[in-house]
Amino acid sequence: MADLARGPGARLAVVGAGPAGIAGAVAAAEAGIAVTVVDAGPQIGGQFYRQPAVSLHARRPEALHHTRGTWLSLRSRFERHVAAGRIRYLPDHHVWFAQRTDTGYRLHALIGPEQERSMSVSAGALLLATGAYERVLPFPG
Repeated sequence: MADLARGPGARLAVVGAGPAGIAGAVAAAEAGIAVTVVDAGPQIGGQFYRQPAVSLHARRPEALHHTRGTWLSLRSRFERHVAAGRIRYLPDHHVWFAQRTDTGYRLHALIGPEQERSMSVSAGALLLATGAYERVLPFPG
């Protein structure tokens, strides 16, 4: 990562805005690396920190998360870097292909729920943080 931070226009592309993607983007931004985060979801958080739709008017969204303090801290750091321009966040962008190039990578994505428009993101390095979920076993042990 240190070499990336030295180059002009150095950039990291992160696929996924769940806990791992956000943590990776924040760590890179704090190291001076320009970051683009591409995610299929409409909000950060992924499956683990899924946010209720605003239209649901959730009275206690905090009840959804076991580690709310960790989530709030991570989200706050991410949002500060977005506001400062160190992280570019692209929600509702469905990556369908990652291509290796002479200078790094190019991500190809379809935009929005209808996925009628396309775009691409070029980066010197790529972090794939495409998700996980909790696996609940229906029996003790």
